[in-house]
Parts: sequence; C-alpha cells; structure tokens
Amino acid sequence: MDTIGRVICYGKTMVSANSWHCKKHVGINRLYYIYSGIGGYEHNGNKYPLRAGNLYFIPYTADFTPFCDASDPIVHTYIDFELIPPIVTNEVITMEANKNNKIASAVSVFTLGGEISNHCDLSALYDDLMFWELCKTSMIYLVNEIALTNRIQKITDEIVIKSLEIMHLRMHEKLTVNGIARECYMNPDSFIRRFSRIVGVTPRTYLKNIRLQTARCLRESGMNLSQIASETGYSDASTLSHALRSQ
Repeated sequence: MDTIGRVICYGKTMVSANSWHCKKHVGINRLYYIYSGIGGYEHNGNKYPLRAGNLYFIPYTADFTPFCDASDPIVHTYIDFELIPPIVTNEVITMEANKNNKIASAVSVFTLGGEISNHCDLSALYDDLMFWELCKTSMIYLVNEIALTNRIQKITDEIVIKSLEIMHLRMHEKLTVNGIARECYMNPDSFIRRFSRIVGVTPRTYLKNIRLQTARCLRESGMNLSQIASETGYSDASTLSHALRSQ
C-alpha cells in the first residue's frame, strides 16, 4: 500500500443531521478524524458511535451510513482517496489518534492539511508541494498502520498492482486492456484471467468504473465537464456526459 492514486477531496468541516452523506464511489476510500460532536454510523445493520479523538477508515466496499445529533453536529477532518494496491476488507476500522507518538504526529499533519485546504479544493496545498507531499505521506502512514494493526489483507500480485497503478495514475490517457497487458509483459488473455481472478472484475470493467466514479467525484467538487473529460480519459465533454447518463 505504498502508492496513492489520487486524492479527490480533503478538508475540515462540520456536518448537520440533514447534510451528512457519504456517497460510495468505486475505488475511492475515506478517512475521518473526529474532533467533537455526537453521532455514529450504521454498518451491516448495527449502529456504532463516532468518538472524538478517533480515526475511522472506511473502504469503498464497506456498508457505511453516518448520522449525528442535530443539537451537537460532528466536526471532522476527512479525505477521499484511492489506494494502490487496494486493501481487502468490507469493515469500518477504528484507531485511537493518540495510540503512540508516531501516530499522533501523523494525525497532527493530516488534520493541519484538512484545515488549510478548502472543501473539495486542494489548491491551497498544491501551492506548497512539500507540505502537500507530507500530508499525503501522513495519510498513507495512518492507513498502513490501521491495516497492519487489524491484519487486513492487501493485493500482493505484482502484475495486478502494476496494472492498477497504470489505470489509476494514467486514466487520462487512451488506455486499452491490450496495451496494459503489454506493459505488464503478459499475453492479453492471460492478463485478463489473472486480473479478474484477483480483483473480481475484468480490467475493462474496472477501468470504466474508476473513470466514471472519479468523474462523478470531480463533478461534485465543481469541476466543469471539459476539464473532467481531460482528467479521466474521455475524448470530450459530450462523450463523458453520455457515459454518465448511460450508467
């Protein structure tokens, strides 16, 4: 889990009982740090509290519906991001932010980055690239610690990891399954079988899904369709708009 594909949203905010939604997007996970407030989340039919001073890692495959008390809204730092390779769990994972000095230090950088950046706008962090890299490093460290502490599996197949890196980091290019297979030094049919067995869907389906879901996230952040099309590998805004409507 040493590579991050893309950070979609990052910030600090307060949510009310009627405005807190955690939309699911293929391949896009979320990390919360809770400052204050009364609330919790529903997961697999059960309700759990969200406690101040804790981190919550929500993989995109997890059943997660947050809620909070209208009289005492939740204040939190959050980040939506891709992980390469993905981790293999459907569970919402909790960790104390002050578990040890290293974790506490990483949390302090992570939360500072959320305070500086605006909701869905990372421009303030991009102005200081060294601090931006530090923020991403702190987030990756925290997710790795959560995975290690809870013995969460991750994809370890080097061919599949390389293909996922190509898809996530270069989705703006005109990628093809055959081209990805060649870059991985594999026969296309063998590559498709290997990828499908480990990831659970074909490479073509996976690439289509992450392009569409990334486009949806960027659309929600306010980016215009032409920019999104360029970011996600569609030829133009019209083609992207048609793909979104078709899905």
